Amino acid sequence: MLSRAAAGKRACRSDASSSATPERRDWSLLDDRVIVHIGDRFLADNDLDYYNDFRAVCGRWRRATPDPKDGADPRFQPKAWAVRKHFGSPRLNSVVSMVNLKTCRFVTMEIPMLSNYRYINATDGGLLVLWEGGLPPWLTYRALVLNPFTGFKAYFVVPIFAAGIRAVAVDTSPLMLFASNLFNYVGWADLNSRHFELHRIQHPDFVADMRLFAGDIYVVNRHGSIISTANAIADGGRTQRSARTITINPTTTIRAAASVDYHLVESAGELLLVTRPTIAGQPVLVHKLDTINRVLEPVVSIGSRALFISEVRSFSIDASMFPTVEGGCIYFVEPLATVVKHGIIASSLRLVDQRKEDIVQFGFQGRNYNFGPPTVVQVLADHCRYTSEHEMELYHGRDWAADDSEDYKELDGAVESEGSN
Repeated sequence: MLSRAAAGKRACRSDASSSATPERRDWSLLDDRVIVHIGDRFLADNDLDYYNDFRAVCGRWRRATPDPKDGADPRFQPKAWAVRKHFGSPRLNSVVSMVNLKTCRFVTMEIPMLSNYRYINATDGGLLVLWEGGLPPWLTYRALVLNPFTGFKAYFVVPIFAAGIRAVAVDTSPLMLFASNLFNYVGWADLNSRHFELHRIQHPDFVADMRLFAGDIYVVNRHGSIISTANAIADGGRTQRSARTITINPTTTIRAAASVDYHLVESAGELLLVTRPTIAGQPVLVHKLDTINRVLEPVVSIGSRALFISEVRSFSIDASMFPTVEGGCIYFVEPLATVVKHGIIASSLRLVDQRKEDIVQFGFQGRNYNFGPPTVVQVLADHCRYTSEHEMELYHGRDWAADDSEDYKELDGAVESEGSN
C-alpha cells in the first residue's frame, strides 16, 4: 500500500508534467504590428492571393489590414503576373493560369466571369481586359477591366473590338485603357470616353511593340523609331490627365537595318529595346531607353536577369528564382506553328557572347510526342505567347501589308461612327 507521503509525491510529479505541456497559442491574437508586417510582405511580392487568404483567417486580421476592394489603391493592383488564358475546352473556358514573375509561383484560377465575357488580352502586370459582347467579334461592345485577385471591375463607355487587338495596357492614375491593333494604330480611352483617341501609324512603319512604362505608353515601329505619350501643357502647367490631354510624340529615331524585329521590355526598372535580326550571323542588340534625354544607351550585359520575348508579350525575370532558366539570356519565344512542326519552344541567346541554343519541347521527336511534365522554360514561354486566337489569325492570316486593308477600313469607320454618336 502506498504511504500518504508517496501518494503526495506522485501527485506532485503529475502536476509538474502537466505544467510543462506547451500552451496552445491563439494566432488570432497576434499583435497588430505583426499582422500588418506579414500583410506588407505579401504585398511587396505582389502575392495578392496570399494576402486575401491571410485576411480571411479572422476578423481581427481583416480589421488590422487594408481592404483590397479599393480598386484605386496601387498596392492591390497586379504588377508582376503573366497570364495565360485556357482555350478550346468549355470546361476550362473560365480558367486562367498565372505566374508571379518575382517569386516563381504558379497559380491556376477559375474566374466565373470569363464564362459570360469574351477575353481580349491581359496587361503585362496581370489585369484582364474583357469584352461584354458575343459573336460576331467585329461588332463593338463595352470594354471591361478586371482585377482577377480582388474582383474589382471597371466598365468603360468606349466600345471595343474583340478581333484584331494585339496588345493592351492599363494605367491606373487615372484609369485609362490603351490598345494597339495588329499593325497600324494605337488607341486610348478613359472611363468617360465615348470613342478611342487614335494615333495612326502609316505604312510601312506599323506597330512592332507597345509597352506601359512609368505611367506612359511607348510604341516602337517596324523601323525602330519609338514614340510615347505625353500630357498636354495648358496655362503654364500640367492639366489633369484624361484621354483628350494625351498626345503621342517622337521619342527616339534610329536607322533600322533590313529584316530586323524590335521589342520593348521592362527589366529591373529600366525600359529596354531588343533588336533581333532575322538574318543569320547578325548580333542581337539591347539598348536602354533614357526617357529623360530620349537617347538609346547600349547594354552589354543584363546580369542575372532573363528576358522572354514574343510578338505581343515580353517580360523580365530574376533567373536565380526560376530553376533551369539561365541568367544573362534572352529567350525568343517561338509561335505555336513552330512548336507543332519542329518542337522548338524558344531560341535562347546569351547576350555576352551571343551563344544561341534552341529549347526543344520535352519528348519531341519528329512529329511524335512523348508527353511529360513541362519545363519551367516551357511554362514561361506559354505565358509569353499570343493567345491561340491571335496566333491563328496571324499564322493563317490575311495580307495585312497594305495600310488600306479593307477590314481595317471597316473597323476604323465603325470607331469613328461610334465617336460621332
